[in-house]
Amino acid sequence: MDHPLRETRNQALRQRVVRFLRDSYSVLGGGNIVFVCGGNGSHHMRTKFRDYCNNNHNDIIIFFPEFAMHDYFSGSMYNFLNLADFEKMIADLSHAIVLFPEAAGSYAEVGYFAGVKQIAKKTILVLDSKFQGSDSFISMGPARKIDKISMYAGNIQICYDNPDFSCVISRIKRNKFSLNRRKILFSTYNDISNFERMCIIHKCCEILSVATFDDIVFVLKGVFSARISTENVKQLMSILVGSGFIRRVGSYGHYCAVEGRKGFLFPREGFVEKESSLKLEIASICDDTEGEFYRLIDGVANAS
Repeated sequence: MDHPLRETRNQALRQRVVRFLRDSYSVLGGGNIVFVCGGNGSHHMRTKFRDYCNNNHNDIIIFFPEFAMHDYFSGSMYNFLNLADFEKMIADLSHAIVLFPEAAGSYAEVGYFAGVKQIAKKTILVLDSKFQGSDSFISMGPARKIDKISMYAGNIQICYDNPDFSCVISRIKRNKFSLNRRKILFSTYNDISNFERMCIIHKCCEILSVATFDDIVFVLKGVFSARISTENVKQLMSILVGSGFIRRVGSYGHYCAVEGRKGFLFPREGFVEKESSLKLEIASICDDTEGEFYRLIDGVANAS
């Protein structure tokens, strides 16, 4: 089911949406996504840290990569996913990376993250104090390397049996969340950052109410004169799902923005009311549809 904005009769409105996306927004200098690595069980530090943040620090958005990967592989359009490159992208979009070495995958990540400077510089390594009395491969090798490179150095030790995560929160917030805004300088898709692309994709989902991957690509091709990377768009949409900014709805591969989860793209002065008006016009053409698409829109509205 294509979005009604793609219909020929809505061409004028579609052109206004494209112009509005290009001219009307400013973007924050960075986000508040924290990429957390560790074990998957309820007893693991990664799970406990997520729950602690959700209950006590709602200014931090916890990201688990497997949720993004599940969405990525759930679609009909994907290529081979290079996990190393995908984790570099996630690191690029994250304010910080918190790594608890507590399971096989996270042990491997300690070594990999230490060897990739762009990941290591954002890494907060949180070690179990119980095992720090003697030398180990991690403490003598990758932990030292991360400590030298990371903007969050030094490495943290906590008791995994009775964790106090307040020191991890303090370390994350050592580097302040950006409050500065700037206008996106549109040129080509490749010339803007992954963060800016992600913010634009999220805004597309918000403005369209519901949209498939193909709908988002269709709008982005208008914004960037048809020159975009569909693979990059798919990966960024999966990261938006994994960090709770958008969610899947219905049975036809549609997405919608999650109510209450604000993005990082804001209408510039003088454009707030115009954005509201544009959303109302799009809602109006959606209300004029029939069948499955109308029921989908109605279901999203009632769930909000």
